[in-house]
Amino acid sequence: MIFFGLFVALAVAVPITDVADSDSLQDDMVVDVQEQFGFKTIKSRIVKPIKSWFKRPVHKHTPADKDTAAYGGNGGRVVDVKCAEGAWIVSWGLRTGGLVDSIQGKCSDGKVLAKCGGNGGNSKGFIADHDSRVAVRTGRLVDQFEGHGGKGGRGAVLDCGKGYRARGYKFRCGSLVDKVQFHCRRSDLLDAEKKKIDAAKALAAKAAKAIKDAAAKAARIAAAAKAAAAKLVKDMKARRAAAEKKRKDEEARLKKLEEMRKKAAEELRKAEEAKAAKKKADEEAAAKAKEEADRKAAELAEKEELAIEEAAKKGASVEEEEEIAIKCGACVHECVMDGFTTGVMKSMRACSMECAGKGCV
Repeated sequence: MIFFGLFVALAVAVPITDVADSDSLQDDMVVDVQEQFGFKTIKSRIVKPIKSWFKRPVHKHTPADKDTAAYGGNGGRVVDVKCAEGAWIVSWGLRTGGLVDSIQGKCSDGKVLAKCGGNGGNSKGFIADHDSRVAVRTGRLVDQFEGHGGKGGRGAVLDCGKGYRARGYKFRCGSLVDKVQFHCRRSDLLDAEKKKIDAAKALAAKAAKAIKDAAAKAARIAAAAKAAAAKLVKDMKARRAAAEKKRKDEEARLKKLEEMRKKAAEELRKAEEAKAAKKKADEEAAAKAKEEADRKAAELAEKEELAIEEAAKKGASVEEEEEIAIKCGACVHECVMDGFTTGVMKSMRACSMECAGKGCV
């Protein structure tokens, strides 16, 4: 209990924030306690806890941003620039001769910062910077930067320090560079910012790709729809053309049938007219033939009478002459009628001669 009380008293009496040299104080306290109590065991019971107490890490604030010391003169104008969030300077574009004519930083995201200085000297291109630590020589002007330039002035180092990177600069310049100073930022913050930005870029790229893919898909769908619509229109036109052709073919067929019907009707009409005309002609011819036959029969009868008279004159008996006349008249009449039946018309004269040749028997 005595040791514990002593330990508490020491802790209260000497606050850690007021100790300038904690290691020296703890050693003095250990010696005093050992001399006072004289116990070997005090080392394990008091000394070690006291040492542990004083060896606790003292919290030191680590700023997010800081600037290096500035080197050079105060001539020219100020160029004060920084890289974007999550980016830092990875190389320096230089033009130098006997002095440094111009300096220009390039950021890790590819952005080139504003140049400070003129166009004199020779271009050294972009010199890589991996540690944000650059050796310089300066007087009223900047004589040398990262090993390029002259040998004048005093040497110094622009150093952001461990855990920091240069993310910008505050230079002074005219046609030459007058003063240099870096803006620094903690590396872990820059890495976190870069990770956040890279994630946002990846997300944006993914979204852009999704949009592009969706646009491509929409374009393919639109193209397919357009092709389908074109095919539908083409098919509709083809069907319409086929239907129109079918309609025209049907019209042509019906027209042809109508023409055939009219032609058949006309032919039938003409045939009927011809038949009627033929019938009329036949009837007229039959009537004329009958009339001719009657006339010839009359003539024959007259001749028969003359023949009877002649026969009577020759002394033939009246009965015989009448029988001959009757027989010849019947033969001639039958001959003429046969002509109407067979269609081979014979004149009365031809029938009389034919009957006379047969002897009217």
